[in-house]
Amino acid sequence: MAKVGNHELQKSHVQRMPILTSFCRSNREKELGFPVLNGAFLEPSASLGRMNRRILRRTSWPSVSSSDEIDVAGVASVDVSSETSLFPIDNVFDAQRGPGGSCWVASEAGEQTVLVTFDSPQRLRSVSLEVEERANTSTQHVKVSTSTDAGESYDELTAHDFTFSPYGATFGEETWPVAIEHVTHVRLQVTPGQRTRAGHVGETRASLTSLVFR
Repeated sequence: MAKVGNHELQKSHVQRMPILTSFCRSNREKELGFPVLNGAFLEPSASLGRMNRRILRRTSWPSVSSSDEIDVAGVASVDVSSETSLFPIDNVFDAQRGPGGSCWVASEAGEQTVLVTFDSPQRLRSVSLEVEERANTSTQHVKVSTSTDAGESYDELTAHDFTFSPYGATFGEETWPVAIEHVTHVRLQVTPGQRTRAGHVGETRASLTSLVFR
């Protein structure tokens, strides 16, 4: 059992599962120019059921869009509670943003944790977040917390509920101005709500399109 703050992550065996292509396009889809899923199964990545430390891969996509952004791939590592192989956490920190951008999709249901650990303390001036859901009526709750003491304690920065509908809002973005010195960790706890599609209720998966620090 791993523990991040007050959030315990149980070890579990995750089966292959169908995920609707309603979140975003993967980088592979962008390279090919057409969807690679089309109702197929997404394979969970390895090391599920625990926080998996990741050094973000640098891809052909630019890692940041402007000079005032913190280059997370260059100055931090990321822990994630689960991810799918076609929609890894790396996608959250590339420059493919906005509607239809690349994204991270969890491979497990329920609350998920993304933990950014900076190599050295950073000064944060703002935190920006994007989430997309195109096909279903659903909600997603995101809580953002920061630590200035190497992860010993966390202060909640903000909590926000995103609401999606295929006939209304399908893309959400928020920016929170902050002024915090010596930030060592940023933690996101993402809780998806149930989805409704054509009158049927089912589970959805946590997802994020982008997370930007300035």
